[in-house]
This record gives sequence, C-alpha cells and structure tokens, in this order.
Amino acid sequence: MAFSELCGQQKIKNRLIEESRLRRANSFLITGPKGIGKHSFAEEFARGFLCESPDVNGACGKCNCCIYFDNGTHPDIKRIEDTNGKKYIPVDSIKTEIISDVDNAPQIASNKVFIINGDKLSNEGQNALLKSLEEPPKGVIFILLASDSQVLLPTVNSRVIEFKMDLYSVSEIKEILSKANPEIGQSELDSAADFSAGVPGKALNLINDDTFGQLREDLLEIILSLPESGYTDVIVDKYKLFDDNKKDKDRIEEIFLIMAWILGDIMKLVAFPDAEGLKNEDFRNKLEQFTSSHSYLTTGRVGNCLDAINEVKQGLQVNSNYEGQICAMLLKMMKEFKK
Repeated sequence: MAFSELCGQQKIKNRLIEESRLRRANSFLITGPKGIGKHSFAEEFARGFLCESPDVNGACGKCNCCIYFDNGTHPDIKRIEDTNGKKYIPVDSIKTEIISDVDNAPQIASNKVFIINGDKLSNEGQNALLKSLEEPPKGVIFILLASDSQVLLPTVNSRVIEFKMDLYSVSEIKEILSKANPEIGQSELDSAADFSAGVPGKALNLINDDTFGQLREDLLEIILSLPESGYTDVIVDKYKLFDDNKKDKDRIEEIFLIMAWILGDIMKLVAFPDAEGLKNEDFRNKLEQFTSSHSYLTTGRVGNCLDAINEVKQGLQVNSNYEGQICAMLLKMMKEFKK
C-alpha cells in the first residue's frame, strides 16, 4: 500500500514523505486514538526509509527493498509489540530485540527500522530505550506509536518528532468503509460513519459487530420507555444492559454515544417536528411517535438528560461507583421524561 492509497491525513502524509526522503532525523512518534490508522501510516513511513529510490509520493514500490517489504520478507524492519500476555512489553525483550541489535548493520537496505508500540512500554522499558533514541547509530530509525504523547515519559518525548493524526471527516470515513466493504448498504454506511467519532477502526468494527444494531434498538427502547417506567424498572431492568457491558470500556463509550445521539434526535424533533438530518434516521417513525405522544417534553428537559450522561462519564473517569452512577443517570432521565 502506498501513501496515495491511504485516505486523508494529507498534512501528515506530506511530512512523513519529506522525512523519509531527506532523512534528517532518526526517532519519530505517531499519535492518535486506537483505530485511527497509526500502524498503516507507520508501515508506509518505514517502507519509505527502506526504499532505494523514494520520491515525492513516498516509497517507489518497484525496487527490491519495496518488493521484499510488500512480501513481508524484508529483514531490516522489526515490529516490537508482543507483550507475551503481559500488560507491557518485557524489558528483556526491549534489550534483546532492540538494544542488542541497533549496532548491527542493515542487511539489504541503507536503513534499519524499528516500529514500537509505545502504549505497551512501561517506564522502565522507556528508560531502557532512552540512549538508543537519543544517539541511534547511523541508519537506525525508530518509529513509536502511542494513543497520546502523554503516555510517554517527557525524556522520551524530547527525543522524538511527533506526528499527531487528526480525526477523519464523515465523508473520509465513508470512503474508507466503501473501499473495505464495497457491498455495504447506504443505511449501514451512514450509521457506522456517524458513530465512528472520526476513527476508521471504530467504524470498521461496528460494521463487523453483529450486536451493534441490537444495542441501538435496546437503548432506544430503554429511553423511549422511561416515561412509563418506575423506580424498580430502572434499577433492575434498565440497568441490566449496562451491567452486562461494564467490563468493556469501549462498549460503554459506544453506549453513551448512542444514548446522546438518540436524545439529540429527540431534542431536534421536540423543537422542529419536521427536522431533517437525524443521527438515527432509521428510527425516525418511532422517535416522531414518541415526541408526538409526549408533547409536554421540552428541549430543556431533554438537555438535562444529556447533562446526566456527561456527568456519569466524568464520574467514571475518577473511578466513581459504576452501578450508583448509572442508576442515578437513568433515574434523572426518568424524572425529566415524566409528565
């Protein structure tokens, strides 16, 4: 895959291509949320450093080094990511796979590249890398990947050039999804792109997740049933979905996002019954019926429900009691939805 085949991120593409051609530095950091495409960009960046004749578009794709790289047989690239089931890459692995190898000359290319998952580096592991990052031998390139530069020590950040990836636009997400799955339907494409929050990997996961559609329906049912719910209904029946997913941080974030967009659609229809551009267009009939039969609702009341979601999100970030926070949120929403 060439840079031209990677969607979006044009500014970063230009900078990565320039660095791989001019080869002015040796240690780099690519940051962005999980699923943004860091690995794809790192691979193409590395390919440019190994290429015999990189041009304005990056690696040439024709030289022996590019052919070896594309076949997965290039001996001068190492990917350090395996944690052997542990939270962090073992320091011994860093010493044997990186530090003990940096002084060995490249086998077929003019450079040797190490791609390292920075999110899996402990403080001890980062400290072990410091000297190599600061004074790498000629021809040794380090490409670190991390969700955020803050997960790395200041001493590491001071030794690397950071490239921060931007969130993708909805149109870019749709382009990526269409290329990955040409058979995808328009409704599924729209939903996945909207719910991706600018992260392609998240959109791709949603398409492949058979439970996502059911999750949206379940959350819609929970929210629309709140006006007729009682205290026991909320803390037992409504809470069950949240309890079933409490160990999956990514799924909980999806739940909050789906809820916020359902409430946003309700707010739109309360203010403008003929509003267009609903996030959940496929649920329009149910949402319109709900707002019509609950005409006492105001945008202020629905806005208070959105505030309740934001409050519980903030609370969970500081390790507040999960069950208590979720039940309190649902009870606040029920109160706002009652006549």
